[in-house]
Amino acid sequence: MRLLRIVRRCLCALLLLSAPLAHGYEEPAYHIVATIEGIEYRRYEPYLVAETVVVGIAIETAPPTSDSDGWTVSFIVPRMFTSQTVPRPTDPAVYIREVPSELRAVLRYSGRWSERNVSEHVAKLKDKLAQAKVEPVGEVTTAFYNVPFSLPFMRRNEVMVVVGR
Repeated sequence: MRLLRIVRRCLCALLLLSAPLAHGYEEPAYHIVATIEGIEYRRYEPYLVAETVVVGIAIETAPPTSDSDGWTVSFIVPRMFTSQTVPRPTDPAVYIREVPSELRAVLRYSGRWSERNVSEHVAKLKDKLAQAKVEPVGEVTTAFYNVPFSLPFMRRNEVMVVVGR
């Protein structure tokens, strides 16, 4: 029994210590303008993304996009690259897109990457914005920052929408 407790403590410590290592995706630079009712209003600097549309694969967490034939998947291009220096994708289905500076309303949450969890937080974000009389510009997008094997309670997920340029 004592050995089991020691093993559990060691595993918990390893998980907690390895959490920062599991966060390997670069994020766009931003600063928080305000936090109101649990919503962060962030001013994002311009950045580049590598994008593609995934077709014919069921993704449990993929939110609907304007492209009814698939899901748009984006990865942030590291800040060391500019639109002139970024390596060009060898696959024509992958393209580089520049995202302009924008103000976004962001709701952060943890948990599984399920359609139900995403939908719940999208609704919560929209409700809070409506109460604050803040008009979204475009559709709500999602961001998942951890690798799939991260424990759900340790995952960092966000739903966000542009509210200004």
